[in-house]
Amino acid sequence: METSQRGVSVARARPALRAGRVLRTPVVLDVVVPFIASRVALTIVGLLALQLLFPWGTLVARPGGPDWISTWARWDSGYYLAIARESYRYTGDIGSTVGFWPLLPGLMRAGGWILGWTDNHGLLRVGLIVSNAALLVGLVYLRALVRLDFGRATAARAVLYALAFPMTLFLSAVYAESLFLALSVAAFYHARRNQWWVAGALGGLAALARPHGVLLAAPLAVEYLLQRRSELAGARADPRVLLRAFRPDVLALLLIPAGLAVYLGYLWLEFGDPLIGFKAHHFWGQRLTPPWTTFERFFSAPVGVREGFQRHSLIDLCFALVYIVLVIASWRVVRPTYAMFATIGLVTALSSGLLTSIPRYGVTLFPIFIVLAVAGRRRWFDRAFLLAAAPLAGFFMALFSSRHWVA
Repeated sequence: METSQRGVSVARARPALRAGRVLRTPVVLDVVVPFIASRVALTIVGLLALQLLFPWGTLVARPGGPDWISTWARWDSGYYLAIARESYRYTGDIGSTVGFWPLLPGLMRAGGWILGWTDNHGLLRVGLIVSNAALLVGLVYLRALVRLDFGRATAARAVLYALAFPMTLFLSAVYAESLFLALSVAAFYHARRNQWWVAGALGGLAALARPHGVLLAAPLAVEYLLQRRSELAGARADPRVLLRAFRPDVLALLLIPAGLAVYLGYLWLEFGDPLIGFKAHHFWGQRLTPPWTTFERFFSAPVGVREGFQRHSLIDLCFALVYIVLVIASWRVVRPTYAMFATIGLVTALSSGLLTSIPRYGVTLFPIFIVLAVAGRRRWFDRAFLLAAAPLAGFFMALFSSRHWVA
């Protein structure tokens, strides 16, 4: 009798032991635990700020439902909500939604239809789930990508620094930043593993997530060439080797511009102008211009600390300079194709004519987190970064949730 009871006890203990082993796995410890802890902390900060800070204004009316969800839906979230609810519109002013790429609102709409959450609050819940699921997946891929060239400690720090970064709130809010981050990191990871059709498909989705996503094709094309160096080296002696170096999987890179072509085709059919999405950015003062002209425009008026939506904010300037330093450093620290991706992304952002949203755009440049993680091998830098970044992350979350403009 005692033997049978002991057997039952052991059988009952096995699921608990398996669960304990799962909770102690490196991915859980390095990614899931800091993800949950940081998002809970930011949500608490947002709820407190919503009660204590004076709300300046927002483009999103309170959708009803729990405050912990609505605190993550501000400003551009309203545009994504409108697209998910009503599809695209062009009004000839800032009410136009065609300047927001379709992947996030498309997933919101699909998720709302599947779950039966078709009101404003339900669609925002889906958007919040999509953004945070994308962030979690992106962090898993970031850890895996960094481990290809560095150790586990550096990979874990890259994840932690992304979660503690001052603008990390935009990776969990109802914005497209986490989707683009996840897709770009995953595309590079599968490219490094020589899985080009997967990388191309992910790049195509990235081109549907953010306007500059199509530019991912350039660094991935260079990555393809780097992986064929040995074959290309023999092309001087025998030109036929050059043809053999390019395999059918090179066609996967065409999936990236194909993603953009899908959205441009839709705009052409719906509005008669495939470029109307880019033109809509003019309503916010964004125009393609050299980066140095953007800085000239920035300094054309007195620079001050932001109060509301301000185009000459010291905060924007500081983030722009920090990103420039980190991207330059990436050419010495990370793989050249990663540095190329970060450079193209930053130059594109600086070529919009405004620094207004630079702090937000920078969080999608994953190589900066690798640069910081490598620097974090020095204990003093690790502590200094976390002591500075985490309070700033809470500060910007407080502003964002209480409906002040951040980026």
